[in-house]
Amino acid sequence: MVIWSHVCARKRALVVGALLTIVATMVTLWTPGIGAASRRHHQARRCFPVTNMMNSDGSITQSWTDETGPQSVRVPAPNFDAMTASKEELDKFNIPPRPSDPSALRDWKSEYTRPVSLLTEVCTSDQYNGGNHR
Repeated sequence: MVIWSHVCARKRALVVGALLTIVATMVTLWTPGIGAASRRHHQARRCFPVTNMMNSDGSITQSWTDETGPQSVRVPAPNFDAMTASKEELDKFNIPPRPSDPSALRDWKSEYTRPVSLLTEVCTSDQYNGGNHR
């Protein structure tokens, strides 16, 4: 009897959660200030193709032109090791210096020592004013 009561309570919680999700979705879609802004936001998304150029050191320069003008980012070679790189090498790839604090170093490692994925396109949206450019 106790197990059945626990199962029923869990099912009730799932049903209530599903109903709350449905209600929240309906409010988002049909409330003029929320749903309309969301639809405008989706329509304002623009994507720009990225070109890749291999550099002599094995790094790749990725370039694109968006509404603000030409942009580029330099991506390290696959064998790049941020843990042993010099300050100059870190600067070249806009990687901040290695922190000396153990906790900060752990966070830095999780951000800057993982493999890097190349971009295929860069997408922007005018999130704050619903797609109207000024």
